[in-house]
Amino acid sequence: MTPMRAYNERTGTSGVQRSMAHQRVTCIPSRNGPAFVIPVVQRRWTTGRSVSGERRCAPRVGRRSLACRPPRKISISRRHGGVSQLGMLGISEAGVNLSGLVVLAGVIVIHEMGHFIAARSRGIRVKEFSVGFGPPLFSFKPRDGSTQFSLRLLPFGGYVAFPEEEQVDAETGKRVRRTDPDLLENRPVRDRLLVASGGVLANVALAWALLFGSIETVGIVKTDFQPGVQVVEVTGAEVPAARAGLHTGDMILAVDGEPLSAGASSPQRVVDAVARANAGDGRASRDVVLTLKGRGMVRVHPQGGKIGARLRPNVITHRERVPLDRAVPVANAELVALFRSVVSGFALFFTHTSDMSGSVSGPIGVATLAADIAREDAASLPAFAAAISANLAIINALPLPALDGGHLVFLLIESIRGRPVPREIQRTINGAALTVLLMLSLVLLVGDIEKLVLPFTGWTR
Repeated sequence: MTPMRAYNERTGTSGVQRSMAHQRVTCIPSRNGPAFVIPVVQRRWTTGRSVSGERRCAPRVGRRSLACRPPRKISISRRHGGVSQLGMLGISEAGVNLSGLVVLAGVIVIHEMGHFIAARSRGIRVKEFSVGFGPPLFSFKPRDGSTQFSLRLLPFGGYVAFPEEEQVDAETGKRVRRTDPDLLENRPVRDRLLVASGGVLANVALAWALLFGSIETVGIVKTDFQPGVQVVEVTGAEVPAARAGLHTGDMILAVDGEPLSAGASSPQRVVDAVARANAGDGRASRDVVLTLKGRGMVRVHPQGGKIGARLRPNVITHRERVPLDRAVPVANAELVALFRSVVSGFALFFTHTSDMSGSVSGPIGVATLAADIAREDAASLPAFAAAISANLAIINALPLPALDGGHLVFLLIESIRGRPVPREIQRTINGAALTVLLMLSLVLLVGDIEKLVLPFTGWTR
């Protein structure tokens, strides 16, 4: 998806300041169909802005719809002497990193738990409930139960496996359909619809609960924009900003003698000034004069319309508690806004795929992002988990083969026709779709590893 900054003015969904903290697309394979997770851009989320004049797609601040504009970053995090918030509570760096994995795996486990509870509530047998993929670390089966519970090596999700409705006849070697009424495929369409939609419903419920809990415990984030623009990052040692003496943390108060007003659009003023300084007709660019707080003026000479710095508005944030009698309607409104943003984010992805290909990430990237949020602004972690849960619900509801929505389509066709789509056709369609999704998973996984490794090698793409 488009590189969106994880920040929400109401629930304070993220305070990460790293470029990796963007909206990601996550593909997570599952034995009973792949699960996709996309940390959605919540209402009023924005990202870090590259001072290059390039147009990217990002949501506008406030209640306005998504539009194509240079993204900007707002952060509500506050570091305390270089120690993360969780570190101040005595949680080690390893524990902080593990928190990202727990968030990602936990949301997907809740999704699978929805399928499991829906099946058991209708008396449908479940063969296995697994947390993670790969070789099992341990498993057990209750004496009075038929379901095996497993914990597997790779904790990026989980699955619910149902007994096969067909078995091979020992004498003839042919596949014979089993007539056991407790098997999923032998149940009425309404029961199978409930099981297929159970994961999506569970994620919707989880997203609401997390938003409600965040609103009622840490409160709603209120913002107060101040004049100026903060330098989030100087992107290299040889970029124009670095050569001019610009540093991370500098506050730009004016550009070319014009003071920067308070507001979310202030970084755009710097972007526009850099764009104007770049002649674009073969002539040399002129210098851009930046007035820095406490440091006076510096002259930056753009190269190719860029100075190599990422900016964000100068904003002060605080949290306000919401009375209990208002928490429910506020959580409802946030949930609706969240799901609307997810749908808008999907639309942006499919209409601007080439522009956003660099922001697509897999489960490792999403877990890393969650760890960054835990490190920088732990209070925002529940709302971030709500965003993941909402994304998982939306993408699994898509009417695509091998996803929950695809199963629902087959069931709706069966209810209309009065008979199911032939098993062979379903297997062929789902198998082909699953192959494509697994290939996407591999590509995203390689991309995650590359993003983690490249910064330590000194190479950039």
